[in-house]
Amino acid sequence: MSNSEPPPQPKLVSDVLAGSLEIVLCKVAAAVNKLSEEIPEAPGGIKINHHHLLRFLTIAGPVSQQEISEGANVDRSTMTDWIDELEGKGLVERRKNPNDRRAYEIHITDKGIEALEESTEAVEQFRQKAFGALNARDRKTLLELLLRLANSGDLPRACG
Repeated sequence: MSNSEPPPQPKLVSDVLAGSLEIVLCKVAAAVNKLSEEIPEAPGGIKINHHHLLRFLTIAGPVSQQEISEGANVDRSTMTDWIDELEGKGLVERRKNPNDRRAYEIHITDKGIEALEESTEAVEQFRQKAFGALNARDRKTLLELLLRLANSGDLPRACG
């Protein structure tokens, strides 16, 4: 190894534990989560979780906070924090539901749509850093397998 080469990174999972699917999955999930927390805010002033929440709203339209929490599989208190952060930046608004005056709907604002667009490149850079060891076909296969597992109904809610 020459002096210009960086030292090899330690393995995330040792050879001894490499046969334990649950350990490998847990270690990778924790590392990806840590990586998402370490990256600076994207242009538009949002983080990865904010980007995905804004994207959810552009697809689902105005919905209740509970529907977002359930759709994103994030606990209610975490979702409240995220929406409070986005609302503080003017990226979403809570509005009374016209069909149920006791309930609120979360609406993405024009500023939120702009922030979503501005953050897309940063999210892609994060994905490349997190999943760069996999080619496009392997990423698609991994996503399909994880979605099958996540949507099996056999696992409890665990995010947030």
